[in-house]
Amino acid sequence: DAETVPPDTEFRYGGGQWQVAGAVAEAASGRSWAELVHDVYVEPCGLDSLGFNNHFTRFRPGGFEYPADFDGKPTSMPPTLNPNMEGGAYITAPDYARVLLMHLRGGRCGATQVLSPTALATLHADRTGAVYNSPTGYGMGWWIDRSTGRLTDPGAYGAVPWRDLEAGIGAYLVIEADATTGLLLAGQLETLVTAATR
Repeated sequence: DAETVPPDTEFRYGGGQWQVAGAVAEAASGRSWAELVHDVYVEPCGLDSLGFNNHFTRFRPGGFEYPADFDGKPTSMPPTLNPNMEGGAYITAPDYARVLLMHLRGGRCGATQVLSPTALATLHADRTGAVYNSPTGYGMGWWIDRSTGRLTDPGAYGAVPWRDLEAGIGAYLVIEADATTGLLLAGQLETLVTAATR
């Protein structure tokens, strides 16, 4: 149909593709998304805080300010069989640091190979760069600054992780606000981190 295009021929940003990818992973494996996340990331990397929920069904739909009625504890949200794949992950800052290190250490958590080097290369590649003349690149869930090579993935409520693969650093700014404030602060923090590590 007219809405379907071949891979790498058109850039359409949105969350629907992640829901489809999650459903495909569940169907192909015969396991739930929670079981897959546990086996691939939680257990080998010791990420006890990592999980998925669907904040869009719990809080204001489409809201991009930190929900005033959320107490900060994911366990206070009712469990769901339909987690939001695009933005429904939750994790503590120390556990997210382990995820960033895994990306910087060739896909390894300790002695365990969590992601293959090929998978990492695919995740880190500028998928839009091969087709579009867009000012900012996009990979598998990561925005790519073509001038610096940094990868970033800002959250709706202000959290901003980024990786500088060339410099071998990863950082994670965590605030309870909104995406605009998070990006502003992350830009200032990136400048300081870059100056301190170069």
